[in-house]
Amino acid sequence: MSTIFLASVLSLIIGANSINDCQYFGTATGPLIPIDVCMKWDTAELTGAYSYECDGLGAVYMNAWDNDDCSGPSTATSEGAIIPEILNCGGGVCNHVIIREYQFTEIRQDMCYK
Repeated sequence: MSTIFLASVLSLIIGANSINDCQYFGTATGPLIPIDVCMKWDTAELTGAYSYECDGLGAVYMNAWDNDDCSGPSTATSEGAIIPEILNCGGGVCNHVIIREYQFTEIRQDMCYK
């Protein structure tokens, strides 16, 4: 996998609702992104998955797989650490995640905004 792929996955706007004992990271104004949750992606030609992992030192890394269930060793890891404003590496894995992805490829007419 290429660095370009990792950069494009990181640029997705992904939001997660979480509870206090759930692992997540993000910015003060959102979005919150779950840690240790396998998230699938696909295009017309490719399928894969990714998840984020705490390093125990206040940073997060993204791992990517060429399969859709994060099984086996990851095929790529982010080259640099993500140093988030908000980080909760304690607690369990989020029991539910709400993900919204927005693509600005068309005129934003009659779209729902949050």
